Amino acid sequence: MAPGFGAARWPGSLALAALACTAGWSGRAAEAPRGLEQRPAFSAFLEDRMPEAAPTLSSSWSAVVAFPNLTFLNPVGILPVPGTSNLAVYEREGRIYQIASDPDTAMKTLVLDLTGQCQGWDDSGLLGIAYHPGFETNRHLFVYYTFVAPGTVLGSADGRPPIATPNRDRLVRYTLDAQGVAVPGSAVILIDQVSDTVWHNGGGMFFHPLDGFLYLTNGDDHVVAHNQRIHHSLHSGVLRIDVDRRGGTISHPIPRQPLPAGSVTANYYIPNDNPFVGQPGVLEEFFAIGLRSPHRMTVDPPTGRIFIGDVGGALREELNIIEPNDPPGLNFQWNRIEGLQGDLVPPYIGVNRRPVLSYPRTDGAAIIGGYVYRGQEFAAELGGRYIFGDNIANVIWALDESSTPPRKVFLCNLPRGPGPSAGNDYVGLSGFGLDHNNELYLCQLSSTAGQIYKLRRGGTPAPALPPLLSLTGAFTDLATLTPAP
Repeated sequence: MAPGFGAARWPGSLALAALACTAGWSGRAAEAPRGLEQRPAFSAFLEDRMPEAAPTLSSSWSAVVAFPNLTFLNPVGILPVPGTSNLAVYEREGRIYQIASDPDTAMKTLVLDLTGQCQGWDDSGLLGIAYHPGFETNRHLFVYYTFVAPGTVLGSADGRPPIATPNRDRLVRYTLDAQGVAVPGSAVILIDQVSDTVWHNGGGMFFHPLDGFLYLTNGDDHVVAHNQRIHHSLHSGVLRIDVDRRGGTISHPIPRQPLPAGSVTANYYIPNDNPFVGQPGVLEEFFAIGLRSPHRMTVDPPTGRIFIGDVGGALREELNIIEPNDPPGLNFQWNRIEGLQGDLVPPYIGVNRRPVLSYPRTDGAAIIGGYVYRGQEFAAELGGRYIFGDNIANVIWALDESSTPPRKVFLCNLPRGPGPSAGNDYVGLSGFGLDHNNELYLCQLSSTAGQIYKLRRGGTPAPALPPLLSLTGAFTDLATLTPAP
């Protein structure tokens, strides 16, 4: 690659001409003329691998405290409260707070307190909340957490609960009052599933902007038998349900209850176009399967793409994506394959799908899925990029999909929280969140004083053209410089 190539902002035609010249020059005048005889058919700027102008990404970023006057106990998520300018922050051990979207705020209002029956202190607890699309009218908030009998919560900031602590995966709908606080006695249980361990409980949850269904991830419960099956329990996959019970051509009543005995589902319908509807003996809630510990899952409203960060086992971390036009019933391969190690061998359930990105344990050991950035503050650098991180490495990355395969680009490190860490890294990155303007927040675990962070730009913007000639897609063979068709 010529000196200065990566830093130049060439028009697409000039870039293409330069590449064509490179392909046709040999330094031997006796050779027959070489080159292209006619303009090939391709979309603008070499299939968008070479942008019209170099996209920029600041050379340095940092994570700074977003609300200096507030601390939380193990916060795991933050999202906007519909119809207000406020934000909701939820803590792993069972509390939800409402705060003003103001960096100077020093007040937090308790929305819901489940600490007496929420089994946290590990890879469990209050893991996800979602406001109903019609919240301003119906005031419904959906909460997914690890339930135990009141007064039986085990563990503490200094000691993890036993892995085999009996518990239940519970999805509950609450009604909030005009001040945004949960109305006593308003709980309506949708999923109440017997769980064998406090590990791999998922927690990614959202209402899809196009179909209005509730999407929820659950992990494999650290039980091998829960993987690669859809007839026993609601584990190891993405669930998709109709909480509005619209019926007719849209959805239908639940045909089958999950196992083991004592598990109960109610108060929702199954979408008619869920991928396994009508198959004998299956739990029709499944939308995708083959996930180990999908702690975070988000949707990008402008594109409809669903991003799932799946915490790996002994070898690799995975980022999986469900595209809007994907065939139904994707199988993300766990526990048969981990990372980019090949394809499923029949027989298997659904449609085989490899992760989009996989990285080794030398880079991190617990992927934390994030969001596609759609805010304004960093739109020039981060607009349209998926931002995610890792709990063990405490690092924040941006996904670069201009290369094949996609790669992760380092942005910054997140400071560790204070206090004890009774676990792998329970003072690290736990989740991401958004405000009403789609600006991004980062959550820091701490049993004493966890904080909410945001990104800050630093350094001089640097161009981000393809770093290697091979990544432009201009040649099928770099040794002979054979142009691509």
